[in-house]
Amino acid sequence: MSGATVRHIAGSTPGFPDEVRSFTSDIYAGASTLDIGFPEAVDLQFFRRFDGRDEMEIYLTAYEYPSADVIDRSTIDVHFSNGLGNTVSVANASLGTAVEAFDVTGDVVEADDYEDVWRSDGRLYNMIDGVEGTGEAADLSANIVPDMDSLADTASTVAFGVQVKDDSGTTLIRQSQPMNPVTGEVSDPIAAETASEQYPSLGGQGDSGKFYRTDGGGRYVVWYNWTHDNKQYGVVVPVYKLSYASAKEIQPRYTTTAFERAHTNPYGRRLAEAMFEFATAEGRGEKYAFDLARTLAQKWPYERDDKMYGNIQHSAFTTETLVDGAGDCEGKTALMTSMLSQPPFEYDLGMVFPPEHVAPVVKRDDLPMEVDDDADIVTIAGEEFVYVESTSVNPAGEASFNTDELMGKYYDGRWYDVDAKGVSENVFTYFRELFDLR
Repeated sequence: MSGATVRHIAGSTPGFPDEVRSFTSDIYAGASTLDIGFPEAVDLQFFRRFDGRDEMEIYLTAYEYPSADVIDRSTIDVHFSNGLGNTVSVANASLGTAVEAFDVTGDVVEADDYEDVWRSDGRLYNMIDGVEGTGEAADLSANIVPDMDSLADTASTVAFGVQVKDDSGTTLIRQSQPMNPVTGEVSDPIAAETASEQYPSLGGQGDSGKFYRTDGGGRYVVWYNWTHDNKQYGVVVPVYKLSYASAKEIQPRYTTTAFERAHTNPYGRRLAEAMFEFATAEGRGEKYAFDLARTLAQKWPYERDDKMYGNIQHSAFTTETLVDGAGDCEGKTALMTSMLSQPPFEYDLGMVFPPEHVAPVVKRDDLPMEVDDDADIVTIAGEEFVYVESTSVNPAGEASFNTDELMGKYYDGRWYDVDAKGVSENVFTYFRELFDLR
């Protein structure tokens, strides 16, 4: 079986107030452990690229759960250098005002020797400059004794995160379970709402991928397998619980909101990278990577909003769709958009609305293959876009719905060619079928 593990990545929740960007810029890949014995101590183990000298800041942050507001942060400025033998020495450590004590030890290791370890808990990416294990890395263990006086009177649930900030950006190393900051008891008011099981495919096609979810402490671990070109592919996506919970809190939410946020969802970007990795490993090109992304979303299990969320309309964000294990045409459109709109694809996408449906469209010039003129092509703002089905497993340009009767088109933050009468009729039909009215 072909398979891949998508590295640790974090949810897209814009608007955090400080430069650390909380958990949104996570680029860490590899095994790590985090033991929160708060308030006594925090023990952390992680790997990091190392070339003899290293400087970084380590943040221990307490977030209000599920809002993701920063309550307090401990900061440590650390300078590393080569120690005796293969050890790592802390040449200088400047403790922030919210840190009582800090101790770190480590060994210099060959990245190649630890590839299996890293792959067991996340793919090796940016930490080793975008390639698999090469050169040297540091295997580090840190003990942090924080002093967060602000938590003494905190009544809300708290999630702790440890980040590393250096010249390349800010990396979330690990995040804790949501917990009571005084007692340390785990308390998650917003758990994943759906069971970890297979949802039915649309129309009984029997062609859904296989979804499974496990609880991995401060994160959910999503396992998904699907077939393409008579081969089986698999991804493992760790999604931090705070990322999922904060996505649940976002209001208002519309189809357009989910679509726009999909363009910056880091989970989608890492999935896009994995599609190229699959294609490259098999000596295939961009078209094959595109078809992998397309079929991943098309075969993602389907379910209606009222069955999933108890609401007749719930425009799910990509983070929700990944954790909840299923989505309707809106959720699957956002999932596909989250991959195709970001590097390495970086396609220009819009949305179209056939009766009782929504699907993405990709700018014709961006696609990595020629599209026949008799394909389902939609013109928006003078540009040609190719229809890509969101639910049925169809190639690009082959719609399962009538594209001649579109209720509207959406692109670059604007609506085009809205059919007000068609929208009204579609809403009436939806409610009639939902409540089985005759």
